[in-house]
Amino acid sequence: TYHGLTNKWDLIASMNELREGDLVAWNALKNFANTRDLTIPTNYVEISRQLDLTNFVEYLLPLIYADTDDWPHNNWRAARPRIPGGLFRFYVWDAEWSFGFNNSASHNTINSQLSSTSPPWGTADIQKIFNALKRTPEFKLLFADRVHRHLFNGGALTDARIRQRHDQ
Repeated sequence: TYHGLTNKWDLIASMNELREGDLVAWNALKNFANTRDLTIPTNYVEISRQLDLTNFVEYLLPLIYADTDDWPHNNWRAARPRIPGGLFRFYVWDAEWSFGFNNSASHNTINSQLSSTSPPWGTADIQKIFNALKRTPEFKLLFADRVHRHLFNGGALTDARIRQRHDQ
């Protein structure tokens, strides 16, 4: 309803838990990300036909900002409408281990969780997709653009906007 689309979706939870639909498109996305060189422009275009890349970055940013600790190996949802051209989108789920709950203020979520190759994060689907994408110039630019939009100049993750939302 939120997206104004059909009520038929593929809904995937942490650790490939199928909540609705089937895993066919999800497995195809993961296989593509894990077996193709996404620095090749045609491969990057193809993954953008399976995954909403802007949504993916905007999903990552608040979790990185909040240093969500029991993620990306756990506590996430991905879904796509079961229509031609339906893209997977990620949704924040159960992010209570955040803002220093289990880490020091100097913890680096990108290095320790998203870019890690050791368990538990090295086996996480989000981490694998991120690491496949982060090598591409187009994704780096998209990521940088979204960081600039949300962490600077009155963006949603600036101190002033976070305080405003908290007070609201």
